[in-house]
Amino acid sequence: MATTQDSTQTTPTPNESDAEAESENEAPRQTTAALKNKLQQFLEGARKRLEEVKQKIESLRDDDRAALQQQRDDSEKRMKVQRDREHELRANAESWQKERDTITDEQIAQWRESGEIDKLQSHADRAEEYALNAVIIAMMEADEVEQAVLEALSIRIDAGLAGS
Repeated sequence: MATTQDSTQTTPTPNESDAEAESENEAPRQTTAALKNKLQQFLEGARKRLEEVKQKIESLRDDDRAALQQQRDDSEKRMKVQRDREHELRANAESWQKERDTITDEQIAQWRESGEIDKLQSHADRAEEYALNAVIIAMMEADEVEQAVLEALSIRIDAGLAGS
């Protein structure tokens, strides 16, 4: 690094300072862009999942009990497989919320001032993990929505058949 010398200290030349600052600013932008991209992918997956549920429901005929039961069974199997993972994600989310509540804005400002990048990065990583997990949980809840709707339809069909 080229420096200019005064009697007491060494300082970077203006061009190098700008390049270093630009490089430091670029890393968070890349990380932010990656997070946005991940979130968009997960949200698109959730949107598609909900659209699938909607189409399945719309395709059912009122008297198609066998198809309805098959969809309920498929949905229940997916939910069972996901249940442990969902509990893990919810526990992680609860842990993050507790952690977030203990960290004050003043602490974060202090970390910035004292250059405690590891703490800031760890905090950002946990926040990112929470956001992604929240989207995954929402996708899992789409299966629960599907199960509830299919069950309601099945019960309504049974009630209609019993009344006829």
